[in-house]
Amino acid sequence: METEPRIYVACLASYNAGTLHGKWINANQDADDIAAEVAAMLAESPEPGAEEWAIHDSEGFYGLKLGESDSWEAVATLAALLAEHGPAYAAYIDCVGADHATSEGFEDTYRGNYDSEEGFGWEFYTDCNGDPTEKHGELAPYMHHAVNAWSEDLFRNGGYDAIRASEYGDDTGVYVFDTNG
Repeated sequence: METEPRIYVACLASYNAGTLHGKWINANQDADDIAAEVAAMLAESPEPGAEEWAIHDSEGFYGLKLGESDSWEAVATLAALLAEHGPAYAAYIDCVGADHATSEGFEDTYRGNYDSEEGFGWEFYTDCNGDPTEKHGELAPYMHHAVNAWSEDLFRNGGYDAIRASEYGDDTGVYVFDTNG
């Protein structure tokens, strides 16, 4: 499983001089606090007058790529959302795109983590209609197949997306998003 979101920020003056100088910084904090840690790292640089930095690595972002010069505000906001929602938020970003991902959008569209698409469909169906195997007596053996077919349609014909949790280091099935909205 991923660690807490953090970034490795390098001093570019040192990097350009052929030495490594940088620091791993907790990204799940206020942007001003990140900037202060970067300023302190630059002040300790072996190169005089070091002012420029770059994000050279990250952990805890579940495969999401950061740019070398992303703003501290953007990094802190993303880290906070990932710390709060875990890998499902990274899947949401991949589902809707980074430019459209918001905390509110995640909360509106995320339906949960399920063992499979069929597991989601079965729970969705039974929440709305009750357990069909109890209602239909001798047809009960056939209802399971009908609900599974209906579940497939939920994902195949649009409206719902299932993202494999394993793509984000989570072995719990699929993250389901309602993309009807």
